[in-house]
Amino acid sequence: MYLRVYGAPAPQGSIKPVAPRRKDGTRGRTVLIHETGPKVKAWRAAVLAAVGRADKLERFAAGQPVEVIVIFRMTRPLADYRAGGHLADSAPAEHVKRPDLDKLLRGLLDALADAGVLADDSQVCAVSATKVWCGAGTGGAEVWVNDLHKFEVKPRGEQITGEPELIPLTAAAGATVPDLAAALKASLEAANAAHPVPDGAAF
Repeated sequence: MYLRVYGAPAPQGSIKPVAPRRKDGTRGRTVLIHETGPKVKAWRAAVLAAVGRADKLERFAAGQPVEVIVIFRMTRPLADYRAGGHLADSAPAEHVKRPDLDKLLRGLLDALADAGVLADDSQVCAVSATKVWCGAGTGGAEVWVNDLHKFEVKPRGEQITGEPELIPLTAAAGATVPDLAAALKASLEAANAAHPVPDGAAF
């Protein structure tokens, strides 16, 4: 499932302990909550709106392993531009500043759970996350949420680890560099013969 979220990605705040005060002045049981603010609430609303616009909405049940791929699009500050709107030579090519990527991801996963896409963010078993600069008006995130095993390629054979069988590299003791190169070539050819690449496959 693909989502295009428009807005300013907001990091989920740090966890802090809170002990509510009772009417008699004593403190209740301490609970851990995430620090939130208006920016986080606006970002969650943007994620919810993106879910509502999704062409093919999917909801992943509790216990269903999920993969999330996300590109956070961070709007460049005006200070990165020269007069005339051209990017300054001193402007950083990559987003090497706050907010931290892990906190952005935490905020997104919590928002996906609030929107009902995820039953719980603990079911996310694989993540690929990137943050990049973008121009004004294009900030937000591009998000892909998939069943973890939907596009899994099953290796041939009955390997316990689930990894393709390796073709051993063999060479006589005292072999020279050309001998090792020839042995490596033979090993690669044997591996290709055992696990051929389908026609038209792209990497």
